[in-house]
Amino acid sequence: MAATELIGVVIGGLLGLAGSVIPQFWDKRRARQSAKAICRAYVAGILRMDEIRHHGELYKKNLADLRSGATQSMMVIYGAEDTNDEMQSALIGHVGLLSPDVARDMVIFCNMLDGLRVDLKAMSSGAMDDIPVSDKIRILENDLRMWDETKSLGRELVNRLS
Repeated sequence: MAATELIGVVIGGLLGLAGSVIPQFWDKRRARQSAKAICRAYVAGILRMDEIRHHGELYKKNLADLRSGATQSMMVIYGAEDTNDEMQSALIGHVGLLSPDVARDMVIFCNMLDGLRVDLKAMSSGAMDDIPVSDKIRILENDLRMWDETKSLGRELVNRLS
């Protein structure tokens, strides 16, 4: 085989390899960027809702009322009893495209939200009506701490996903 033929074979092989690898690389990069954007939008949306609705303040007010004896009832956030976060469920397919540390924190963020939602549903459905006030206070204090941690983690995630 002549040197020019050998060079042609090598160049052809490299071009063929590049033609198959570059589109795959580009598609994977685009999918990762999309996953980051979707996850960032979800977390930012949760944080924005709290800025508008002040859920932490509702917890604090209910805690103060329970401690003072002004009420024996848990707060009710209407609609919490039938909340189903389909968007959060849709994120599952995107989390695997994130870097491992961001994916881990995204899962933790969503699990923390789910934990809070379990209590909100129980409060709204009246499932906590008959428990002692001291237990209600403990639940609200723990949820408030978890919500503060969730918001902090959410702000970190929004920055890391930007």
